[in-house]
Amino acid sequence: GVYLTVEVKDDDYTAFGWCSGHVCLEEPVPRALKFGAKKVFDLPNTANQKVMVEPRYSFEENGPDLCLGYERDDTRAYLTVSRDDQNFKVVQKVKNTGNVISCKAGRTGFVSASLTNDSDLGQTKLTVTKDSVDVELKTEDGWLAGFHLDGMSLTSEPSVRFKKTFDIYPSIA
Repeated sequence: GVYLTVEVKDDDYTAFGWCSGHVCLEEPVPRALKFGAKKVFDLPNTANQKVMVEPRYSFEENGPDLCLGYERDDTRAYLTVSRDDQNFKVVQKVKNTGNVISCKAGRTGFVSASLTNDSDLGQTKLTVTKDSVDVELKTEDGWLAGFHLDGMSLTSEPSVRFKKTFDIYPSIA
């Protein structure tokens, strides 16, 4: 099948909309999987502080959810709520290193932690959950390579993935 995402954003990245869907041979009618919008607001009379509102809807998962965000300098915090779940994520940029650390917790406790590094190779990301480990490398020319391991035992089978992204319509200046 084919998976398609359409994104629309303004020049200063304060408003963003997206919709994604897929078509497969068994179901010739396209199905919209998810859509959403995001708006970022600068807080008045403050330096480097922003809030974000992002409503989303998923037809195949748990329906609507809402993500609220707050950003100040190199720290971001997100609260996501839906009918079935709530979680809180903190993202911290480590000064002068090119590293970003994030940690996410939900109603049941630890959800995930990640370390992202930007370097001359591109972006490398290590993500750990209570059930898996994932390592991913994205290059600036659109290549992605990844390694994923479900389960934390020696008998777990890893999966490897490769992907190339193409811009059909580059940004119009």
